Amino acid sequence: MLLLSGASAAFAQSQLPNVGFENWTNVGSNTEEPLNLNSNKTGGGFANLGPKTCFRATSPYSGTYCLELRTINSAGTPVNGTATTGKVQAPTFSASDGYIETLRSDPDFSWPFTGRPDSLVGYYKYELAGNDQGKVQVYLHGDYNVRNPQDAASIPYVYGVARFLTPHENVSSWTRFSIPFTYANTNTPTHALMVCTSSSEAATAVNGSKMWLDDVQVVYAPAVGTEEAMDPQVHSYWSGDALVIDMRRIGNSNGRSMQLYDINGKLEMEVSLSGVDVQQIPTSLAKGVYILRIVGGTRPYSAKLAKLE
Repeated sequence: MLLLSGASAAFAQSQLPNVGFENWTNVGSNTEEPLNLNSNKTGGGFANLGPKTCFRATSPYSGTYCLELRTINSAGTPVNGTATTGKVQAPTFSASDGYIETLRSDPDFSWPFTGRPDSLVGYYKYELAGNDQGKVQVYLHGDYNVRNPQDAASIPYVYGVARFLTPHENVSSWTRFSIPFTYANTNTPTHALMVCTSSSEAATAVNGSKMWLDDVQVVYAPAVGTEEAMDPQVHSYWSGDALVIDMRRIGNSNGRSMQLYDINGKLEMEVSLSGVDVQQIPTSLAKGVYILRIVGGTRPYSAKLAKLE
């Protein structure tokens, strides 16, 4: 019997702010921005002298609004469309001198964060100018005002990074991205610096590039107990849309069930195993990382697997 469930485990991990871009401040003004995120119009130095590049769009993937970022010329220089948890700093009129930083002393320009997520996910569209790319990047960092691009002093405080770049092409329909975090150490972060830009780097920005974002968030692999650490005896893989489970290393599957969770901890499906050594279970799941649990019998088994297509 196949059981589909919408039930999810309750996890209290840190999350990025306003991940659906539904809430906005200063609506209708030149400084309209997503709640808890900032654009160049509230930046430092010469940043706020540039054009408005951050917009509330009404063509979302879900909900009512999404984020639209545009790279726009100002006095012949492209100004990168930006939304960030930090502060946009432009000490000179040269784009190469600009940077974005967490300001820990100012809650308007910093985002406390203590989790160690598995991946950065979201939905995007992109309108290409030249050979440009859009960017979504998250630094998980320690007790320091970390910058993007990183300066030498920031590097020791960056504990984890996820960086998504759009392809060098137009993407006209909402498309999902999923990028794993890479960790430099086992330290627990204190802050997250999220940087979303319509051009990947300010110094090489191309006038006319546009990026739309929605439902950008970090996701966590479900916790497993010490008695069910990831087990090499669980041999499972996808064959097309069918999940193949080989029980021969575990033993008889009678009385056991397969549970499959997404990396948010949501139970996507549960199947009673039939006693057959190798079973193929049809699925309609999207690409992504999943946690497989075999329950029943003397103890549970767990495995982490990725669906790539």
